[in-house]
Amino acid sequence: LGPREASRASPTADRELAPGLDLPSLSGNHVLVNTEPVHPEPPPETPASQPQRSRFWEITIQVSISWVIYMLSIGPVYWRWYSGKYVDGPTILSAFYEPLWRLCGIIPPLRWFMNWYVSLWIL
Repeated sequence: LGPREASRASPTADRELAPGLDLPSLSGNHVLVNTEPVHPEPPPETPASQPQRSRFWEITIQVSISWVIYMLSIGPVYWRWYSGKYVDGPTILSAFYEPLWRLCGIIPPLRWFMNWYVSLWIL
């Protein structure tokens, strides 16, 4: 086989990549053409509102759980909070529970619940 027949027998034999590019360079009298169709991957199909709705409920649940833990945490430290609020105790605890104390003053059912709950701890 001569050089012309060898290039026809193996069209990729003298294929070279251009420096810095992933494109084949032209060599000889033929051009390499990629005949495979290019199919871009479609984006994942998810409804647009699903992630937002899911994120909203995730944040709502996290805030609710944090609030319940915050409210219930005063039980074991009630006497330290009381001494910080009314006597000469740690003021950091009185500052930490100040929002809860003010809410109990505004919302009677919350006040009744917290009085009942704290009474379980101070008996």
